[in-house]
Amino acid sequence: SNSGSVTGTGDHVGGIVGASKANKNTIENCNNSGDVSGASYVGGIAGTNSNENTTEESRISDSSNSGSVTGKGNFVGGIVGYNNYNGTSENKAVIENCTNSGAADKKISGTGYVGGIVGYNTGDVIDVINNIAVTGTGDFVGGIVGRNSATIKQAYNQNTVNGGKYIGGIAGYSSGTLTDVHNEKNGTVTGTTNTGGIVGYNTGTIGVDDTKNTTVTNAGNIIGTSYVGGIVGYNTGVIGEEKVWDPGSQEEDQLWEPQACEELHQDLAQSMKN
Repeated sequence: SNSGSVTGTGDHVGGIVGASKANKNTIENCNNSGDVSGASYVGGIAGTNSNENTTEESRISDSSNSGSVTGKGNFVGGIVGYNNYNGTSENKAVIENCTNSGAADKKISGTGYVGGIVGYNTGDVIDVINNIAVTGTGDFVGGIVGRNSATIKQAYNQNTVNGGKYIGGIAGYSSGTLTDVHNEKNGTVTGTTNTGGIVGYNTGTIGVDDTKNTTVTNAGNIIGTSYVGGIVGYNTGVIGEEKVWDPGSQEEDQLWEPQACEELHQDLAQSMKN
């Protein structure tokens, strides 16, 4: 664990590690309570977590931060500034079972791409909690992830989120998949345009995994100028039910596409007429 302050004048600054990029790199059971500051790629545990130079998994798990994390630039997170998956190997960059929670005077702050857990995510963020206020002077700010292009699941935001455009209780902007995500009562979200309780601007999928719908909730107050929503400020993706169970199927993994549902509805309506 680290309890001392960590200050960098440049990039890749972390409470435990500046950048974690080695083969099979793993950070487990690590705790940071010291304040961390740097330019860009700044995190309470690591500035960067990446498997860009390896086909193996890059993992941070069972770790926590309780200190302030401050970046003068972009990519700032309570756990990791930038969680980077190489995009080609089966193994990914993973943040799992991590918590960002501290005293009321602690904060996660930067310019853009600022998140309570990760500033910018292209890997997996699983089973995480944020309870430190998140502030960005620019865009792409989220209670869990500032900008997401991959997976967030089992995530809870319990504190305020403030920024410019693309601001969300879970993610400011998401083109990935969000399942079982929750912005709780104290998660007031404040932005300008594209501000949402879960996602500010969504082009991905929210609340649907491969087999069933999952719970997505917002209990926080959402404040913005235009394109403001309790779940999503501006949506071009999928929210909620994309596929539904076939009630007559004997196979648990049998799903009906929306077109099949419409055909069933038409058949039922015709049978009622007859």
